[in-house]
Amino acid sequence: MPRLTLQQYFDQKADPIGNILTSPQGTYLYQGNQGSNFANPHAVTSVGSLGLSYDQNGNLTYRAGSEGISHFWDYNNRLTKITIPVPIFEGGMRMDGFEEIPPTTAYYTYDPAGMRITTNVWGSATTTYPTALYNTDGSKVSDHIVVNGVPVATVEKIGTGNPTIFWNSQDHLQSTSVVANQTAGIAEEVEYRSFGSLKSNTGPHKEQRKYTGHEYDNQVTTNYTYAKARYLNTDWGRFLSEDPGSRDNPDQFLADPQQLNMYSYARNNPLIFVDREGKKVELAVRNVTPLGGLHLFYILAPDNPNQININSLPKGTEQFTLGAYNPDKSFFGIGNKLRPDIGYIDDPTPNSDLPFLTGNKQIKDKITITPPNGQSDTQFINNLGKAFNEIGTVSYFSGGQIGKFGYANSNNFAYELGSRAGVANQVFSFDPKGFNPGSQRGIPQSTFFQYIQQRISVIQAQIDALRQRLYSR
Repeated sequence: MPRLTLQQYFDQKADPIGNILTSPQGTYLYQGNQGSNFANPHAVTSVGSLGLSYDQNGNLTYRAGSEGISHFWDYNNRLTKITIPVPIFEGGMRMDGFEEIPPTTAYYTYDPAGMRITTNVWGSATTTYPTALYNTDGSKVSDHIVVNGVPVATVEKIGTGNPTIFWNSQDHLQSTSVVANQTAGIAEEVEYRSFGSLKSNTGPHKEQRKYTGHEYDNQVTTNYTYAKARYLNTDWGRFLSEDPGSRDNPDQFLADPQQLNMYSYARNNPLIFVDREGKKVELAVRNVTPLGGLHLFYILAPDNPNQININSLPKGTEQFTLGAYNPDKSFFGIGNKLRPDIGYIDDPTPNSDLPFLTGNKQIKDKITITPPNGQSDTQFINNLGKAFNEIGTVSYFSGGQIGKFGYANSNNFAYELGSRAGVANQVFSFDPKGFNPGSQRGIPQSTFFQYIQQRISVIQAQIDALRQRLYSR
């Protein structure tokens, strides 16, 4: 079975803050404090003889050297274009006709949730991704089959031909290692170096998903791995852009300084750890009324879907939402109930947040929520689920919390959920612009009737004490 090369891992050297210093690629320098470079202390400015430049948001913009590769990013720090100013050849010339590949630009587009939905590389046919597991370039269709969070097969169909099934076997990181065809013959074998670059890749088949199950952009000479939230250069063992979690919430990582590094992959320990999505938990907001009323909910993409245990969530679910809703929808909602609900793809009774998970509708704003100190991503998501199940149904009012009467809305629910899961400082710091009833407030801890009962109990205790004093005289 192909496996990671341990010697390659031990050849990597890093400093205490997670910056790789040397690797088989050469010496890494971090000189963002020199000249007009915008690189932060975690951004490598040269690898061997290759010089690197960044924009003010920390995104890689230029790879100097014989290629001179430029990178272009949108307002949301998503890679939209790669250009190379010289013609590209495959081994000096293209095999099918000995001609150059004329265009030298690759384009990428994304849905509102940040997931890649199209690629167009060097002027070839545009590949479209209606879902994360299905894509087509108009001629070839690729459908990835996932069972309990594990990719097990890829079904490919070219034109009007019959579908072909390829069975995938993975290593312990869920990287594609051996692919078998329909007759049990070996269609592809893959071996990786420690951070996921290809040591060898043999066989007639070329599986799209390679290292840790992420898509491998082999059409581009950069050979980046698309890790959903960010792009990974497996040769360098570094991401091309900053980690929004460590950038926006650094205090959450003080107990584990390795996670403060904005570009490192899997704490520089890729033989054990995996970064499945790049983002695990997000607090999102969307419009719910024409007047700009806002609704808060959570989007979750766990690293280990099979280890998530939340009531009514199917085992192995890779992405889902947590929120609360008023299904009755009467005037102002007075007397109605606020009901917690989970949304996921193929949900038989989808909630109103699901289209924002799939990208069919646009999110207004979101922040990445990082786990409290000492918790793994899996522990944190399970704790969110535990709090989600404990809160249960409460009385609903569209305007938000009403003190002792126990009324609340979906925004109160979102703040309460984060508070109970130990990330109150993060969720209460999120104040999206717009009409946000319930903002910065959780769910009332007691109702008016509970309050009356408590007061009656107090008065009754005072009366009993007074009687005792009178009888004792």
